[in-house]
Amino acid sequence: QSIADETGTTFDQAQDKVKEVYSVFGETDSAVEGLNNLMTAGFNGDTLDSITDQLVGASIKWKDTLKFEGLADGLQETLATRAALGPFAEMLERAGVNLDTFDEGLANATTEAEKQQRVILSHFEKYHTKYHTHFSQMPCLCDSKAFCLQVQVLS
Repeated sequence: QSIADETGTTFDQAQDKVKEVYSVFGETDSAVEGLNNLMTAGFNGDTLDSITDQLVGASIKWKDTLKFEGLADGLQETLATRAALGPFAEMLERAGVNLDTFDEGLANATTEAEKQQRVILSHFEKYHTKYHTHFSQMPCLCDSKAFCLQVQVLS
């Protein structure tokens, strides 16, 4: 709860995000650790919602190799160093993002908020949208029954 307090995220908001991520992957520890990494990186409110949704979408797309917790950890390291690292860098490359261009943009960001926006607006967002649309059209392809049910209700 303390990291949530530090970032201005209420306990209820943090708990709701954990439940959301858990409903997709069924792993409490991974959901808690991944969200902790995102909040430590300074994401809160709408930015936390957006980046969580994008990383969940990427984790669904590349479910065998890129896990939510690893992506969140790589993102935290990326923001700290201003250079794409770890699983987050791998995800960007798979999404067709030029890492040199991405790193240059991140290095030129002058505030934490600007760095976060550059990450949120990077090209990998299209993969989350594409897969959210795909799952809403064919929800039985999803591994998580809770997520499929949620997508069916939202459709």
